[in-house]
This record gives sequence, C-alpha cells and structure tokens, in this order.
Amino acid sequence: MNNRMRTVIGVIFGMVLGLAYGLVSLWINNIFLPGIPLYVSPPGKFATIILMMLAGGVLGFLVAWPKEFFIGVLISSIIGTLISSFLSLWAEAGSLENLANASVVIFISFLPRVVIFLPLFILVRWVANTWEQETLYTPYSVKGRTRSLILLVAIGMLAGIFSLYSADSRKSVANLNELILEGRRASSSTSLPQPLQRVNDFLNYSNSSYTLNVISDPEEIPVPQPASGYDRNMTAIVVLFSNGFRFGCVYTELNELPNCAQY
Repeated sequence: MNNRMRTVIGVIFGMVLGLAYGLVSLWINNIFLPGIPLYVSPPGKFATIILMMLAGGVLGFLVAWPKEFFIGVLISSIIGTLISSFLSLWAEAGSLENLANASVVIFISFLPRVVIFLPLFILVRWVANTWEQETLYTPYSVKGRTRSLILLVAIGMLAGIFSLYSADSRKSVANLNELILEGRRASSSTSLPQPLQRVNDFLNYSNSSYTLNVISDPEEIPVPQPASGYDRNMTAIVVLFSNGFRFGCVYTELNELPNCAQY
C-alpha cells in the first residue's frame, strides 16, 4: 500500500471530521437557546474551529500512518481523548488553576471518551483505506467517494450533538437569563427577584454585558447543597459580566428557583 497517499487522505478527512464536529458542538446550544448570551471560552469560536481542524488533521495522520489498522485507531483514539478532555475542561474552567483542580475529571471520563472516539477513527481509517484502494486499483467513482465523505461528515456532526445541554440545563439557563433581565429592571434590592437578593452588589454591577456558563461541579458555587443522595440532578451556572462581576446559581429538581451567590 502507498503509505503516503493513505496518510494524506487521513489528514484531509481528519480535518473534515474536526470541522463538522466543531461547527455543531460550538453552535448547537445557541440554536436551542436563541438570544441567550452563552459563555465562549478563549480563543473564541472561529479560532477554536481552526484548532479543531488542525487537531483533526493530526489525529487523521496518526490513524492513517501506521501500517496496522488497529494500532492507528488505538493511538489516535487515546490522543484524541486527551485533547478533547483538556479542551472541555479548559472551556469550563477558564484558567489553568481551575483546570488543575478539575484534573480528576479527566481520569474519570477517560475510558468513556475512548469508547466514543474508537468508532470515529475506525471510520476515518476505513475511508482512507477505501479511497486509497479506489485510487490505486479501481476506476474512479464519484458516487462512492461522495457517499463515504457524507457519512464522515454526518458522524462528525452526530458527535457534536453530544455537546448539547440537557433539557433541564437548557430550561435553567433560560430561566436564569430571565431573572437577570428582570433584576436589571429592579429599582431597589428588595424588588429584585428572590434568588438575586442574595447576590451582593447585583444592582451596582449587573449593567454590563454578561454570559452564562453551565459547569459540571455545583459545589464550586457557595450555596447550600442538597443532602447526600437527594436531588443530585443539579444544574450549576456561572454568570460572568464584562466588568469582572460574577455570581453562580444552582438549580435542583426540588426547587424551581435557584440558590445564587456571588463568588
């Protein structure tokens, strides 16, 4: 087999997969929550798309370069898992310090992420092998190549759908956004929505632009937590204002209104 040709095809399709995944994963929550300012981690969406394409190209190279099918799939799946775990934690934490504190999440989610990546890179390697075989030994088939390319894009987009917030989280984000808008219209601290009355200086610092960020660990927000074993299905949201003011809210199944606090 022509190793160079297979590797080039792997790089191209890895970039296509990264593009499809990035477009869906970065915009799907905005589609389901229109008009709500969701947090975007540095360096921004468009730069992140470029980075995802480059990462996809590197992973495509790793999956296609080894002669053995399974070795390429395994190497790319492990490295892809490490990259995606780091990026997801960085997007949530926003700093290296918080990222280090949340490093245990990388360990816990490592094997499940590998399982997700394995079929993706099996597909990339299979498509690379198929295109290589067609290029070298069979007549050119536009229909066959288009079909495999569409399949690859569809799989990348399907993987991106897993970035969608849960229904409960989307409901909580929309509710908190309404509370913030209502609070901005308040004339005094006593007329604030009840959850925001516990947020110090809300009236003084809430007039700047803001974003909402759903985080995975509700215990980061200094509010009373449910007793162990009860109501553990919680949604934690951090509100970040452009002037540096921030607070967090935790929603639970038992209470429609959140517990909020500045931190």
